[in-house]
Amino acid sequence: LPVLNIPIFSGDLSKFPAWKSLFDELIHRNNDLTDIQKFSYLKSYLDGPAASCIECIELSGVNYILAYRNVYDRYSRKRIQASNHFNKLLAFPTMNKCTLPDLYSFLDNFNVPVQSLRALNIDNLGEFMMLHLGLRALDPETGKEFEKEMVSAEKTFPTFEDLIKFIKSKCSIMELNAESNQPTHQMSKAYQKSFVTNVQPQPVHGRQAVYNPVVKTSTFKQNVKCALCSHTDHRLQECPQFLQMSSNKRFSTVKEIQVCFQCLSNTHSRYDCHSNRSCRKCGRSNHHTLLHPETSESPNKSSTSTQVHRSATNNNPSNSKVTSGVVSYAVTPSTTDQLSNVLSGVAQHTSDPVPVTDVTVLLGTAMIRIQDTHGQWHLARCVIDGGSQISAISENLAQLLQIPRQRCNIQISGIGTTHAVQAKAEVWCNVLPHSLPTTVSTEIPFQVKAIILPKIAADLPTKIPQKVLNTYKHLQLADSSYFNNKLKAYSQIDLLIGAEYYTQLLEVDLPIIQGVPSAIPTKLGWLLMGRVESSTQPSDPVKCVNSFFVTVNDPLTDTLQQFWQLESLPSEKKFVHPDDELCEQHFIQTHQRTETGQYMVRLPFKPNVDRDLGSNRQIAFKRLCSLDSKFRKNPEIKTLYNENLQTYLDNDHMEPATQASPYLLVHFGLYKESRTTTKMRVVFDPNIPGSNGKSLSDLLMIGPKLQADIADILVNFRLVKVALTSDIQAMYRSVLLHPADRKYQHIIHRFDNDIVELELKTVTFGLGPSPFQAQRVIQQLLQDEGERFPQAKAALSNAIYVDDVVTGASSVEE
Repeated sequence: LPVLNIPIFSGDLSKFPAWKSLFDELIHRNNDLTDIQKFSYLKSYLDGPAASCIECIELSGVNYILAYRNVYDRYSRKRIQASNHFNKLLAFPTMNKCTLPDLYSFLDNFNVPVQSLRALNIDNLGEFMMLHLGLRALDPETGKEFEKEMVSAEKTFPTFEDLIKFIKSKCSIMELNAESNQPTHQMSKAYQKSFVTNVQPQPVHGRQAVYNPVVKTSTFKQNVKCALCSHTDHRLQECPQFLQMSSNKRFSTVKEIQVCFQCLSNTHSRYDCHSNRSCRKCGRSNHHTLLHPETSESPNKSSTSTQVHRSATNNNPSNSKVTSGVVSYAVTPSTTDQLSNVLSGVAQHTSDPVPVTDVTVLLGTAMIRIQDTHGQWHLARCVIDGGSQISAISENLAQLLQIPRQRCNIQISGIGTTHAVQAKAEVWCNVLPHSLPTTVSTEIPFQVKAIILPKIAADLPTKIPQKVLNTYKHLQLADSSYFNNKLKAYSQIDLLIGAEYYTQLLEVDLPIIQGVPSAIPTKLGWLLMGRVESSTQPSDPVKCVNSFFVTVNDPLTDTLQQFWQLESLPSEKKFVHPDDELCEQHFIQTHQRTETGQYMVRLPFKPNVDRDLGSNRQIAFKRLCSLDSKFRKNPEIKTLYNENLQTYLDNDHMEPATQASPYLLVHFGLYKESRTTTKMRVVFDPNIPGSNGKSLSDLLMIGPKLQADIADILVNFRLVKVALTSDIQAMYRSVLLHPADRKYQHIIHRFDNDIVELELKTVTFGLGPSPFQAQRVIQQLLQDEGERFPQAKAALSNAIYVDDVVTGASSVEE
């Protein structure tokens, strides 16, 4: 028989099923071939994008299954294959005449895709075809939005009904936006009379009028009603009663009748306002011109505006041009403005215009993608600042993301403020650079813990001169809004990333490009920071300056609470959270002891949760390649890292895996030069999600806190005459994990040349329930063996903190 040749597969999805069938029959299921031979054949039959998905995997027998699974996971997407076959049917041309070649062409080019579609065994082929036709009729952007929503809902084969629901939802959103974007500012009657025209407005959808922009226009009003006097012939901003009030009276009136501060409309709140109008007196977009404080009031009240000048002119007429501008801090009755001023220290000065230079200082802003609770990504603008002790997120963005909130009790102070502001909630956010395609990116999101505040800072619509953009046009800038002509739409700051994450974002391998401004490399792109010419004109009355220096105060309530907790008697009954009770019952029912007396536990999975995590092997391989790159730059770190993992193997805490696992723990090293014993510690990360969108941490219960209070331990330690300290060696690794749960604790590592998959056999450092399991095993040991060793039981019951024992006795003999 002639030799069967396997074709080269280069990534064409339509050819993958035939290629896979042939490869499986001749190579994959051939028991006469070793795994390394199969791996070698696999690499030789791949080319282009298909070969790139396994190029970082070392050629060895152990890694063959990993490489094969990578190729299979990448190209075995049934819906894409079905779409390719159906597109061939739709592209088949109509026969003009009945000839034998045309009929054969029909059999070859039309019948074959039909049979291929049937061979895919799609549950409802008709539903798939209707959906495909519907998506072809939509614009590409709407199709992308639909696919994103289906990926978030984990629907491999969505139905036509899903598409209809999505379109109806999108229509509702667009209608609401159209209503909220209607013009709210109307011309005065005298102004309208001078622009009377015979052109009649043409209604569109019964809501808005369209005018010819070439001819003179008139204002078309519909359902106008004043929010103050309820008359139907004018709006609030035209109401004579409202216009006769002072600015402070107008402010209190607007607050009392609950209308929007920015456009004076009673149909929405201030935070839902989509108007792009700003105050004509100060340029701020957070209040209407009629609500601007009167000029005569600000100089007389130091509590309303405090001017801070960075340089003085010494009353020299020749130095009348102030080069640093004016910074002022305003305290308004609004809590939102107070929070904004504490964080940003920005306000408007309303006295006589001060001449300033058109020079400003750019802050490190970036456009990012941030993930909501449903897994969808949203575009937002953030500022990165190393002078802030906190990270913060705006209330608007937090509500949009719907991320679960955690309670906090933090007082925040900013530069030039005397009163701290209380924050009561915080969230964890997943952040990616705006340049990454979130639908296909394997980049691990950057996690930020942010405090929720009503507003982060004043808008930053800074425009950069074109010559500066030309200088850095070869770089991937972190803030893409610099290139947007409609900069106002991207001027709002919704996230502040503080000093805690500042150094983690820096790209230390790339140099800072010094200039005016300078370009700083970060994981979000290149930040532009420093002095630059601004678009502010010399005739502008004031230049707004932002400062993000923020400190966190220790609240007095926390101090009092700690005092009363220290002084209070222990309570007989303590509240136990239901999840903690479940975790405790799980330990009691599942823990066991081996013949040697060693304890063995099970992973405490949440009840009624799907334990299928999918695969994250591609992410794990990418992280391993990144780790290898760091090792090549620092061989000493690699030696310490390998020695740490080798101790796991030498002590039988880890062994080579007998079967590959689709889900892997990613690991990294913590190196501290100051440690006297182990300078390098390997930490395992269970937070990397699999293909199902869930990580191991999402499935596990944490367990109650069993750690004793450090204050009590130190007080008891001072009462003894003779001190005794010790620690429990390898505390976590002294507790075995049940073999049935070890498949969730697989890692991959390269010691020399080959990548090996290893299985952790003990409680692992880095998993959420590991501290509870280690502490609970000690308590169980005291229950089982405490009567035989009463003194040791007393020490371990009251004098252990993590793995350190701090106790003593009245004498050396004791």
